[in-house]
Amino acid sequence: MDKIPTDELDLVKLSSGFDLSAFDCNDSDLNSFLKEDALTYQTSSLAVTYLCLYKNQVIGYFSLSSDAIRLELEEKDNLAEPKQRLGEYPAVKIARLGVNKSFVNQGVGTFLVKAAMGKIAGVIVKEIGCRFVTVDAYEQAIEFYKKLGFVQNLAKKRKSGLSMRFDLIDYIKLG
Repeated sequence: MDKIPTDELDLVKLSSGFDLSAFDCNDSDLNSFLKEDALTYQTSSLAVTYLCLYKNQVIGYFSLSSDAIRLELEEKDNLAEPKQRLGEYPAVKIARLGVNKSFVNQGVGTFLVKAAMGKIAGVIVKEIGCRFVTVDAYEQAIEFYKKLGFVQNLAKKRKSGLSMRFDLIDYIKLG
């Protein structure tokens, strides 16, 4: 399938004016979060959700929330400077991410992750400390996140999926 040109995608903050009824990413948990919980999470300051629009249709979304991660000693040794020995490192979590099933493999997921990192690096990092972007990846999404530069968090074990992180330090230096 052809990729959708990113200049044809719009990113907007979720508000009550959007019709989300047709959104289906083939995951009932992600669908119900967007349709039933995302606005409540936003008004409760638990997560902020951004919608991806293509021709005024909601084709994807992501939610961001604050996070902190622990790193194993060997992970800390591999960090770029400064080599801090913190107990936890500040992070922002991509708490939810979904792409409408009609738009899978068209670059929308990659656009969403890059847009999330752009928001984090462009806004949040300029105001408060934040070293990592984290995600608890579903099994089927692990390779997708690896291709985007995410690595496994060794200190956080999950029953299913994988806790992953992206170090923002180089991303910030480029921006």
